[in-house]
Amino acid sequence: MTAKPTTSQASATSTSTKPSRAHIREVVAGIVLESLDKRSIPWRRPWSSALGPRNAFGRNYRGVNIMLLLQTALGKSYSDNVWITYNQAKKLGGNVKRGEKSTPVVFWTIFKKRQADGTEATIPLQRWYYVFNTDQCEGLQGRKLGGKVSDKQPERTLDRSELALDQRCDKVLENLRAQGKLCKLTESKASSEAFYSPDGDNIVVPSRDQFANREAFWATLFHEVGHSTGHKSRLNREKMGDGHGFASYSYSVEELVAEFTTMFVGAELGFGTTEVREGELDVGLNNVAYCQHWASKISKDRAMVLRAIQAAQKAADFILTGDDANNTETDENGAISVEPTGDEPSLSDTNG
Repeated sequence: MTAKPTTSQASATSTSTKPSRAHIREVVAGIVLESLDKRSIPWRRPWSSALGPRNAFGRNYRGVNIMLLLQTALGKSYSDNVWITYNQAKKLGGNVKRGEKSTPVVFWTIFKKRQADGTEATIPLQRWYYVFNTDQCEGLQGRKLGGKVSDKQPERTLDRSELALDQRCDKVLENLRAQGKLCKLTESKASSEAFYSPDGDNIVVPSRDQFANREAFWATLFHEVGHSTGHKSRLNREKMGDGHGFASYSYSVEELVAEFTTMFVGAELGFGTTEVREGELDVGLNNVAYCQHWASKISKDRAMVLRAIQAAQKAADFILTGDDANNTETDENGAISVEPTGDEPSLSDTNG
């Protein structure tokens, strides 16, 4: 019996300004384990919209917050991808519907403190705050939120056609290739499997017309590109591909990194995937066996998910920009700063 992630659905009544690392680890692991118990793969779900979760300022959430918000949105069948605080809803002339529960997200804020010797110290402070999906609100029709108006008439959308998806994804790969940061990549009609070889630093995938749809192709390809970011010439992930096979700890973490990387890149580019691919992870796993495998791994080390999320966000940033020196603040458990300064939400935001 796994722990229920009740914190992610609780009303925002906490006054704590610094969630413990252990608490974050337990909340996120609980969400993942609960999904796996239901034979649902939390990193293998289609988005509720063409874009990943965003805040009221139009900024995409990152890292662990994508997991927290995406799982809530999918579990509650929310149709929107914009999340706001209770106070923001009030300022916009709307309100949160009575009885609705908030979802916590984690962010870092940076304080500068003058030291006795006259120097200035930079102090990161990790905090929870609490948000509601705009589907949980009323009275916001016509208000501009998250780069769109909240009555579901988007100002910014993604063309979901195969051609447009190909163009977005190919552009990302071309950018990496132009910077000399993409390994050799071969689409082959002769190949029946996709893989990344650390020794040869090359990716082989079946040709795109061999897949059931373009989303399946791009999810498969970016999974392998995610692995390739761990090469010593790129992000140099420790113990990547230690050669001990499917059952080893480092292999399992690296597979989760690739899975979350695919999720994060897909949230930006507009693709998702829902099924376990035949022969995946070197064994013929069906959906039940796949879920049981990861539930067993994560139950034994509940920090595994956050470690993988932290590494995956760095990998996704590298893939999308080619930048291996991003300024994201993280703690050792992978809680990632994403929020803008300005209208800082209150920790006591609640639906009453």
